[in-house]
Amino acid sequence: MEPRLTRAEYWLLESVVEFRLGLHALVRPDLDQLLNKPPHGLPAPRLADVLADLFTRGWVESGESFEDGPGAPLDREGVGRALTVTGDLTAPGGRWYGRAAAAGAVWEAFAAPDWSRYLRTSDDPVDGTGEYVGATDRWVRRYLSLMHHLGT
Repeated sequence: MEPRLTRAEYWLLESVVEFRLGLHALVRPDLDQLLNKPPHGLPAPRLADVLADLFTRGWVESGESFEDGPGAPLDREGVGRALTVTGDLTAPGGRWYGRAAAAGAVWEAFAAPDWSRYLRTSDDPVDGTGEYVGATDRWVRRYLSLMHHLGT
C-alpha cells in the first residue's frame, strides 16, 4: 500500500530528510531563503497541529541541541511553545526536529527518489577541504569536474 501524506506532512518530512532543523525556523519570514524552496504556507496553529501529529506517529523526533540525541516526543502544546522561540537553538526552549527512522521508508515510498543521482556535499570554508558522497564514483567525478569548470 502506498503511503498517503498531505502536502504539509510531506513538506515537513522532506525538509529534514538529511538534517535537523530548528523548530523556530519554521515560522521565520525568510524560511524560503533559509531552505531554498517555497515555504510550507501554514499558519502557526495549523503547523503545530501537523507537527504534533507527526510526533504522535513517530515520524519526527526532537531534541534540545544539535549535539544531543532526541528526547521525548513533543505534544501539541510543546510544539506550540517551540515554534514561538526566537533566535537560535541556544535560546531557552529552542529545539530541533528531524526525521525519525520510522519515517524513512514512508518518505522514500512517497518521494520515490532516484538514488542513482544522489550526491551530498560538505565543504569546510576554513581549510578548503570537502566531503563528497555519491551513488557512484562517476557521479562524484562529474560533480567535481563541474565545480572545477566553475572555478571552485
